[in-house]
Amino acid sequence: MKHMHCAIIDLANGQSSIVDLGEWDLSSGNFGWGVHSFNRANRQRDISFVALSTGILTGTGVPGSGGIAWCNYQNNSSMFYPAEGRLGAALRYAGIDHLAITGKCPAGQKADITIRDGKISITYVRASRTESAAKAYTQVWKRRPTEDSVIAIPAPSGILEDNWFFISDKMTSSLLRNMGLRSLTVSYSGGLKMAAPEAFCALTAQLWQIRRALPIASDAEHPVRYLSVMPGCGAADTSAWPARARLKSGVLEKQMLTALGLYWGQHAETLGGLDMAAKLLSACSGDTVTVDDLRQSALALNRALTQ
Repeated sequence: MKHMHCAIIDLANGQSSIVDLGEWDLSSGNFGWGVHSFNRANRQRDISFVALSTGILTGTGVPGSGGIAWCNYQNNSSMFYPAEGRLGAALRYAGIDHLAITGKCPAGQKADITIRDGKISITYVRASRTESAAKAYTQVWKRRPTEDSVIAIPAPSGILEDNWFFISDKMTSSLLRNMGLRSLTVSYSGGLKMAAPEAFCALTAQLWQIRRALPIASDAEHPVRYLSVMPGCGAADTSAWPARARLKSGVLEKQMLTALGLYWGQHAETLGGLDMAAKLLSACSGDTVTVDDLRQSALALNRALTQ
């Protein structure tokens, strides 16, 4: 669980690879923005990409553990945006912690990317200016590898997950649309291992008790709200996108929680903040992690945001 893997997909030539980024390291901050670190290490600062990073706690079942971070790397500058959804957990269950998409599809073509348990396939289809996001979803849904596959479609108003709710803002979606991405499908059969499962489950149960007391509207039409600690942004309400704000330098706690895969937003303090995050991480990894450790790591992450 401590090794991070990054899928690199080039839409220009249809090639892909999965790179081992090594063990995550709190002291250096090498766990949150893995794609950014990979890009810098390989001195490819002239290559633009859109990336998605999960966190160590993404997909663990904790309230708000659908947290992800989008990284738009353009013109030698990185912009990070926190978000949430099923996609991050699905990627982790498929053996991938970070995903970077670069290049641009050949003229007149769009790309459907399918990731299934660490195997990546790219299918080119003829581009259609009149094809709606809903129609694209219907076509891709028919070819999904498994019933519980996660399907993400870059739509004009944001990246639409499972044709139900948004997991990005317009900017990130627009970049992917301009690159020619039509869809991203992720299916999986794996899971995550906990070093101390009993301790982790006890903390998770405690957080769900707190979550039940939060003033969050949940109903059958917005199932994401059952798992989230934030209201979620349904497909019919594009004006309410909750992760619109860019993740800026200086907001250390928000950076750390995002990097760990926790999308807690305004409820972070109620849910225990960095103190609870440290306890969850300790039970998850088997290493003793303190709040001071997380604060030091946040400084390293903060530096990454300014590079």
